Amino acid sequence: MSKKIAFHHLITLLIFVIYALVGQYIEDYINHYRMQTYNPLIVINMIVTMAFNSGVGILLAYDYFLNEKKKEGSWKVDKYKLFIICIPALFLSVGSWIYYLRIPVLSHILQLLVHLRITALNIFQILFGYTLTTSFFKNDSKSH
Repeated sequence: MSKKIAFHHLITLLIFVIYALVGQYIEDYINHYRMQTYNPLIVINMIVTMAFNSGVGILLAYDYFLNEKKKEGSWKVDKYKLFIICIPALFLSVGSWIYYLRIPVLSHILQLLVHLRITALNIFQILFGYTLTTSFFKNDSKSH
């Protein structure tokens, strides 16, 4: 392994550590605010969790994105990946939240998702961020 690759891996690890520390700081701040105001801040907590976990997925796909960025050609969207994996992952990661908003048409469909555990929601949120990032690629116009 070259020193350049080893350094790249070290930087990647450092980015994840910093991301985790910032996430922990934000979570501590929200919890401190909740304790002082006796306000559960459920919606804010859900939004922050969704953004953080999607960000983990984006960070996991960062190398892919950088490699695509270096390529020549125009940006394209993998519509199949976007519609078959990304959109359902987004729906599954927020479906139980939508259920509690009591939207009549969606409530019956989403009733099954209410019982998803936090771990499953986290996985779908990470999958959403990852597939959103990897759904974009550069099309080399010379090869066609």
